[in-house]
Amino acid sequence: MKKPERPPSFGFLFHQLTDFLIYDSGWYASESALIVDFERFARRPVENIGTDSQFYRKLNKGTLDQKNATKWIFNVLPEYNEENLAAEMKEFKDAVPGEWLKLHRFINGFSRSQPYGELSVFFGYISALCHVDRMLLEHRDPSPQDVSDVWLEISKWLLIKNDETVSNNMVVDYEVARVLHWASLLELYLRLSKPDISQRLDSGSRESMLDPFLPKLDAKGALKCSTALYMDNLMHKLLPIGCKKVDFYRAIARGRLDASELDMIDPPIESIKQADKRLRLGKKALTIGWVDESVGALTKLGPSKGIHDEDFDLCLYLIPFINMFDYIQRKLVNEGVASELVVDLFGRYHDHRKVVEDRFGSYKQTGVACHTK
Repeated sequence: MKKPERPPSFGFLFHQLTDFLIYDSGWYASESALIVDFERFARRPVENIGTDSQFYRKLNKGTLDQKNATKWIFNVLPEYNEENLAAEMKEFKDAVPGEWLKLHRFINGFSRSQPYGELSVFFGYISALCHVDRMLLEHRDPSPQDVSDVWLEISKWLLIKNDETVSNNMVVDYEVARVLHWASLLELYLRLSKPDISQRLDSGSRESMLDPFLPKLDAKGALKCSTALYMDNLMHKLLPIGCKKVDFYRAIARGRLDASELDMIDPPIESIKQADKRLRLGKKALTIGWVDESVGALTKLGPSKGIHDEDFDLCLYLIPFINMFDYIQRKLVNEGVASELVVDLFGRYHDHRKVVEDRFGSYKQTGVACHTK
């Protein structure tokens, strides 16, 4: 499917969020692919949900009208009734459009299916951040003083070192910082929705879910990007240290065999080898299909080696962010940014995650999203 033309992206805290999810991460081929994934999640365990309905045909052609959009919303989110929709449309009638509004609407619909406990508070916090971005957009002014004030506020939210001038390094910092901020919010959501993840992380030596996928310099000083690290992580989970990539390919190939093929001594590995190569070079993005097929193959073999599903970093929510990380890392290097600086900037993820947790804790107490302690 041909990717749609990119609409303008407006925002500060959430600038280009849709671009990264739909276009640059390689995770979704189109906006409709993103939306159908949401529909499948919201309507589970309903099966056979595809993009051949009138709603998706109109969406892909750019002819979707309010009537069809409203019908789809009520079908996918029964809790989201006409009264809710009318109230939202009235509230945002004169609002400045931006990424904040897309995210707010998504969160507003998503939260209706989980309206309790800390998750409910979390969705309230995301909505509050959307309103922060809205205020930054609505109160901006082209005057130099206002630009400086807005940038100072953004710097505080995204932990950007600010010397009151927009230098090249600060622009690079912003490129990375907002993605780290989004990833920190995602990890907070996963910790709240899956307490066992927090327990396993807190009892181990690892600080965060994304720890193994932060870029590193290899022995020769070359940058090793996030997707390559993800592939290494999978390989090391299954095979002893020192094993070669070809052993990894054979393990996946053997795990993919049907019961009638198990006596095959040397299953073909060329397609797996080429996929691994393209992933490591940034020429292919991780996808649900590839992860499900390949990792499923590995976990079939895992129990014989004392390895189980929970040992793998397989949470599908992480994959778009690993793709995003990888995309940004390669983009910066191609623009001439030193590999050491890229590693340093992504190494600040732990600071972002801690600050996001602290801010959420403050929000639970006050109901106000604030960047100060």
